[in-house]
Amino acid sequence: MSPTLLNVPSHLDESMAAAFSLEDQPDQAVAYYEQILQQYPQHAAAYYRLGLLLFSQSHPEAVRRLEQAIKLSATEEQYWVSYVDALMLTGQLQKASAAIQLGQQYGLSQPFAIELARECVERMTQERSFSIEASTSKMPPQGLLDQLWQQACLLQNENQYQEAIGVLAHMVEIAPDHGAAQHALGRLLAETQSLEDALPHLEASLSSAPEIEQHWVTYIDAMLQLNAFKTAFDAMQAGRQYGLSESMQAVLFSDTINMILQMLDSETADQDSLWTALINDSGLYNQIVQDNLTAMEQIRQSGKLVDGCMQLDACMSFLHQFPILLEPQRLMGFIRMMVVKLMWAPELIGHKIFAPDFDQLLSQITLQMTAVVPRHEKRANFVIATEVYDFGGHTKDVLAILNTIENPVLVITDLYGRFANQAAFKKVASALPPTCPVIMLPNEPYLQKSTRLAALVNQQARNVFLLTHHDDVVAAVACQSTLDTHYYFIHHADHNLAIGNAIPHLKHIDLFGGRAIHCHEDLGLETQCLPTTSHDLGAKVFATDLQQFATVTAGSFGKFKSDGPLSLATIVTESLHSTGGKHYHFGEIPQQALEGVRQTLSQQGLDPDQFVYMGNVPSLWKALQDIDGHIFVGSAPIMGAKSDIEAQGAGYPLLAYRAVDCPRHMNVGSHAPETHYWHDMVTFKAALQDIMANHASLSASARAYYEAACSMQTYQQMLMDMSH
Repeated sequence: MSPTLLNVPSHLDESMAAAFSLEDQPDQAVAYYEQILQQYPQHAAAYYRLGLLLFSQSHPEAVRRLEQAIKLSATEEQYWVSYVDALMLTGQLQKASAAIQLGQQYGLSQPFAIELARECVERMTQERSFSIEASTSKMPPQGLLDQLWQQACLLQNENQYQEAIGVLAHMVEIAPDHGAAQHALGRLLAETQSLEDALPHLEASLSSAPEIEQHWVTYIDAMLQLNAFKTAFDAMQAGRQYGLSESMQAVLFSDTINMILQMLDSETADQDSLWTALINDSGLYNQIVQDNLTAMEQIRQSGKLVDGCMQLDACMSFLHQFPILLEPQRLMGFIRMMVVKLMWAPELIGHKIFAPDFDQLLSQITLQMTAVVPRHEKRANFVIATEVYDFGGHTKDVLAILNTIENPVLVITDLYGRFANQAAFKKVASALPPTCPVIMLPNEPYLQKSTRLAALVNQQARNVFLLTHHDDVVAAVACQSTLDTHYYFIHHADHNLAIGNAIPHLKHIDLFGGRAIHCHEDLGLETQCLPTTSHDLGAKVFATDLQQFATVTAGSFGKFKSDGPLSLATIVTESLHSTGGKHYHFGEIPQQALEGVRQTLSQQGLDPDQFVYMGNVPSLWKALQDIDGHIFVGSAPIMGAKSDIEAQGAGYPLLAYRAVDCPRHMNVGSHAPETHYWHDMVTFKAALQDIMANHASLSASARAYYEAACSMQTYQQMLMDMSH
């Protein structure tokens, strides 16, 4: 009896999983996949699994099903690999060869294409060899090929290129696996016509004769002329398995890096794509990530504590191999982009957040300064930020400091050159102290920005409070150790890699006691805790006889997973199932994701109107008082530290996320001792039930914790002491 397919879109994944589990019973699995495709005719994965099953049964429909999978999802590399394999195993070699060429325009990578092409050529050769016994006319005699080759060489020597192209074209038509002819034809077409015409023949030369080093050199050179850097780097790696020597690979690699560096000097160049080529495509990013993962595993096995300092040996070697990058302006750009790339490495988030090597390099950049102004002659307290916004905990910290210290001056480095252009400052200007000057650095090269800022610090700043973004090299370099100024590095970028943490002349300030301990242990620096807080707007007064509860989340969509058990949609769904009330969300959610949440609720039999999207608000605390909410669910997997503080201050019991194997530097915040934690939906629902049963006492403990540990008075007094 065939399995019954659930007619509910949300069960598609379960249906696919059920079909997959039946694949050891091919007939039943085939029937199951066919039922799925009747309901979901655009489901590529179902076509793919069905095609594989049918092929294992030698069914004539197998190839067609694999073709349908590719038509629906042409970027899936494995679809192309299986399709080409099926074509070759069924003897459709010409069609397989065409599929390899087509696949490279979509999801088939160069290394896979080369391997598949090699196998295809071998099968063609075997097929021809077998056919020779019956009819030698199907395979051109070697003597004929030798004559054509000599003729082509003679024509090239006499500069009769078009005639040579004609002879070579005839050769590759009758003997497509003649590597030398394919290579020579490709080179001639590149020189006389276009690289686009040449590429198929250069690729064919690699497939036919990968052991010839010059074939790789010519192909890589063609890729560089097309600025196809990733393909060039991939070919360097693939070539080492065949005919490309280590010494030639090193020469090609060096030439390619220098070419990219020269292009980066052009103001009209696509800077983002060039940095991606230099860092990602070259393999440098992967090498650094792998080095750190290997070191982390070795330390774990030894029973020691994994510290937060990123291992950057590969990067330092790269800099010394290409010393032009050590020139200050280039070095600042390089370090900034390395941080941008590495701070989002998923394997390292929460584990590796310090970059002592980068901090040392930046602190060694010496700027040309006038005479140093003594500190006692200066009155201003600079607060330096990369950008500020009309929402989020980062800007709230900036504003809290500006509203506390005497003689504040806000400096915006505008590192990305977009803040002034978008007039974004107008959105937060009204929240600044009325007597606070604002300095916005002009859009100019990083080194010039740093020199300008350092001059301002020298002339005016008694103290500097740094609240910059992870990659702000401008501020880091501007804080010259030779200036008579006290620097305070406010460590708020706390679970991703950031520069500035390990610069020795910056006083390291953490916003949570636990983080101050971690930073001291890892960096060997004296750290100080400035306990984060928020303006006390009082506790919300909840009804004493609550019968129904409403939950609340807050944070940008980046603090949540887009799917799976930690997704915002799952959190909202389980909250509504448990409480029966409403769920409010504060913070920006992209429209598509917002529709996804509501669609999930509908699929689960819930009213989408139970989910109330509030967007960004000036004050989360005030908003929590105004809505009919009762329980605050912390964001997951990335905690919103400021949001948690404000929720507890407002008297909301907190349900916070804490992974079983949470990275040491992830989600270190300030929570009441009675805070409930969850790590999966089982613990989530159990904790929610307990909070509802003990809402009054947990509300009181949350408020008491804020008053004891997050006092605005203590915060302000510490800032005043620092700023004197």
